[in-house]
Amino acid sequence: MNNREAFKDEDARIEKNGGHGNAERNYNKRASPGKQYKIQDNQ
Repeated sequence: MNNREAFKDEDARIEKNGGHGNAERNYNKRASPGKQYKIQDNQ
């Protein structure tokens, strides 16, 4: 797995837990770079 795919997997996990900025379910304050990679790769 390369870094790009790892970031896309990270974004999927963040979204599964309610998305970034959702303090109740996770502590991510901003979106993962994987979010943009998924848009670029049409996923």
